[in-house]
Amino acid sequence: MGPNSGLETQTPIRTVAACDRCSKQNSACTLERDHVAFKRLCVDPSLRERRLSGVLERTRGNSENGAQRSQANIEHSTAPEICIASDTLLPAASGTAEDFRLSETLYPLVSEDQSSPKDAPNSDSGWQGNEPSVTGTFSPAWDDFSLFFDEQGGPGLFLDTSYAADLLHPQINATNESPEDHTQGSDISIDDRERYDNYPQLYKPDPKGNPLRTSVICEFLQSKQAWAKVDEFGQSHENNASVPIPEEARDSIMATIHIVLAKVLDKDQMGRIPTTFPPLRTVQTIFDAYLSRLAVFYPITHPGTLNQDHAMPYNGPGMQLQLLSTFVSGALMIPVPEVQTFATDLASIILQVLYEIFLRDANQTKDIYLTSTAILITAFGIWSGNKRQMELAEALRSSYTTMMSRRGLHERAQQRILEINLSSVDFEWRDWVMTETRRRLAYVWYVVEQEISLFNGVPTTLSFTEMRCPMPSNEALFAASSGNAWKDLLQLHQSELTTPTSSTVATLKCPHSLAAFHRRFLSGNIFQFQDAVTPFEVRLLLCSIQTLVSQYSQTKRFVPEEEEFYPETCTMSASTEYGQLRREELHYLLVKWHLLYRRVMPHVTPIRCGTDLSCILMAHLIAMELYVSFDDVQLFAGKEGFVEGRMLMPSFRRWAKTSGAARALLHAGQIMHTLRVVAEGTARPLWWPLAVARAALLLWAYGMAAQADEGNIDDRDCTSHPSLANSGHLSAKQYQGLDPIDGELEDSALFSGSLIGYWDKGKVPCLQVPDGSFTPLLQISETLELSISLLRNGENVSTPLCRSVRTFLQDIQGLGVTYPGLSKGGMAIQQ
Repeated sequence: MGPNSGLETQTPIRTVAACDRCSKQNSACTLERDHVAFKRLCVDPSLRERRLSGVLERTRGNSENGAQRSQANIEHSTAPEICIASDTLLPAASGTAEDFRLSETLYPLVSEDQSSPKDAPNSDSGWQGNEPSVTGTFSPAWDDFSLFFDEQGGPGLFLDTSYAADLLHPQINATNESPEDHTQGSDISIDDRERYDNYPQLYKPDPKGNPLRTSVICEFLQSKQAWAKVDEFGQSHENNASVPIPEEARDSIMATIHIVLAKVLDKDQMGRIPTTFPPLRTVQTIFDAYLSRLAVFYPITHPGTLNQDHAMPYNGPGMQLQLLSTFVSGALMIPVPEVQTFATDLASIILQVLYEIFLRDANQTKDIYLTSTAILITAFGIWSGNKRQMELAEALRSSYTTMMSRRGLHERAQQRILEINLSSVDFEWRDWVMTETRRRLAYVWYVVEQEISLFNGVPTTLSFTEMRCPMPSNEALFAASSGNAWKDLLQLHQSELTTPTSSTVATLKCPHSLAAFHRRFLSGNIFQFQDAVTPFEVRLLLCSIQTLVSQYSQTKRFVPEEEEFYPETCTMSASTEYGQLRREELHYLLVKWHLLYRRVMPHVTPIRCGTDLSCILMAHLIAMELYVSFDDVQLFAGKEGFVEGRMLMPSFRRWAKTSGAARALLHAGQIMHTLRVVAEGTARPLWWPLAVARAALLLWAYGMAAQADEGNIDDRDCTSHPSLANSGHLSAKQYQGLDPIDGELEDSALFSGSLIGYWDKGKVPCLQVPDGSFTPLLQISETLELSISLLRNGENVSTPLCRSVRTFLQDIQGLGVTYPGLSKGGMAIQQ
């Protein structure tokens, strides 16, 4: 016994084995086993059920274990302070051993021999360990990158936030609060974000990784049944934009597919590549689908690329890869499951090959055919309905924008007047086609990037002020099949073409840039434009207005509030007045754009032009975004859980009473109306299902807010009017107080500044039913059913994205009233 023997009577420090990180930091580790509480949710599909059952079991046992837990707390409090390995690991807390026994029940270990501290997996999201193939190592994995986007069911690292004695949320009382209490008295489930799982723009990682299914590709290449379905589709759909595909193009596609498959297959698997390939008529049908359904919106492929009878100046590997990407994009447009799955997996391989080419040789980024392939694969991925493809398309867009900007695609033209030697028309035509293709690559990518920005709610990576290169010429010129045909079209339609009688040299004036066109639009009279305006230029101008509206919308987002807000206590500030003036200014730009749009494309019912349909749908979507941020609507609909969405209820209740809500509802109703009356066979933009989803969720949010304002939210779906609560669809004779928002409205008046004649505060807004009856917006389930039926009827003319959006809306519909258990007197936010 030494002089310090008195200290030896105190509670000794518990000695535990240290994990790798603690060993490097010379710190004592608090962990006695693997970090099992942080095992990923994707390890076991049934993990959520076992977690919840374990939480409830633990809660019931709190009263029995209270004494033991108190004693453990005393012992732990007397122990010296020790270091925690990382802020991402569990903090020291009372009852550590017991808590980890619970964690072992919720997150079972893969095997008992993995309890060695050196094999404990790091809990950082970007790393994975403890896997059979990498036991004892910590190496970054590409698949783990996707966990940062796991919006469904919580983050990749997840401990239940509602059970007693939550170690990450110690403020929750372990003995007085149950899981049901933590949900604020409602029946909202703990994992309510799982109800947003089927939203196609939220990625959920596959527990198996994301393997390339090369077998799917090989099966289609030798499946005569799938070929027959494609041929049947081609016979039932006439295509006026068909370009004859020669046998050489089919052979080129077959050879390119074999090359890209060989890059991803092992040597012992090379024999799996089939030697068969779809016949020429099947290939022709796929290319026809591309020309009629995709090239209308992203016109970057010259017909000479498809028909090699008109040989272009270049015919290298870049053109072959573009030809394959065009073939894959057309396959996605055919509503045959075998063809669409084949296209999705083959597009993944093309993306890998393209990325390897750009990394291996930076000069290849100047190749216009490889750039065209990048744009086509990005458009393919973002509208494919495959969540992984959509995520990659969004992630790579900034890289492509940087690549194109650094290669000078957006730079101003050195000369506005081009000289054309009429004695060598073919040579001049080929040179003009290459120049025009570069312009189209720049502006088509600008359109794709703006669409990604709007529908994903992310900032744009390319501003209209950077688009200083000339805008594309009209489609007829670009589609000319020969030099003589091109010259005839120039002389017929282009007033800029001047041909002196004593010279063989003609001059051609280039179009304006988008930056210059936007300035002229802001300052000049649109009816004094002397230059001919093409439909594509009108679409580009709308994109520039979209950028301004999106910036404004982000500054006017709703702020969650913890208690009810009374409007009479609000005072008008200078910033509020500025916001209103800015909104009026943006509304005026939309009105002015609409006047120009109708000058270029007169109103026709039903709509038969794909560009016309795309413009009017996008204009309604931008107008909706001007009056309410769709990000707020998604939060209100449960994107981050209904506990978070509940906090936005006061804001939406006030919004539902404003004129901005009336305008947003009218635009949402017109989206539904436009898609119902579109002519059969008209090409629809690939994102049209997302437009329906936006309109449906906006109508849903209004219905929820209006019900809460009337104090009628209960455990069932009801309305504020007795006659509406006890009936289904109502006819005009049964109830005269209905105001349909999806009827035949003249859009020129809708985009004007007055709502007189289009909105009556004394009436109930409703939607029309195909049988002639009406459904009030307060009947949430019936309103969603109209949107679901619209998607169901359009699945045969859409990509798998339509089916994914329909499934998502069905999940929202199945929830009924998502904020039940509230008092009939109003909305009370509980803390």
